[in-house]
Amino acid sequence: MFAYGTYDGPFDSQYFRDMAENKIILGKSDELFANKIIGKNANFSAIDFPSGDIECEVRIRYRAPFVRARLIPTSDSELIIEFKSPVRAATPGQSAGFYDGDVLLGGCIMK
Repeated sequence: MFAYGTYDGPFDSQYFRDMAENKIILGKSDELFANKIIGKNANFSAIDFPSGDIECEVRIRYRAPFVRARLIPTSDSELIIEFKSPVRAATPGQSAGFYDGDVLLGGCIMK
């Protein structure tokens, strides 16, 4: 599991805690942004699991803004999420929700 926060030093840095590996990793703030992530344990409730790419809005955490994305299925429970604009701090182990307007299509765990 990962956690992140701000380092109060002379640099514009962020820290990441990898509790499974018992490590703290420092990095620059712009390294927190991702254009693509892998989702595991994907589940769809409003539609069948897609057989091909679909476009939708994705929310990677509660109250985060919706981001337009393309979902690319790679197996019956995994997919690649390609964001139209970078998202900040897409953290492994946290959930991502897929939406069509106000309708929750499904979700996954970020890998």
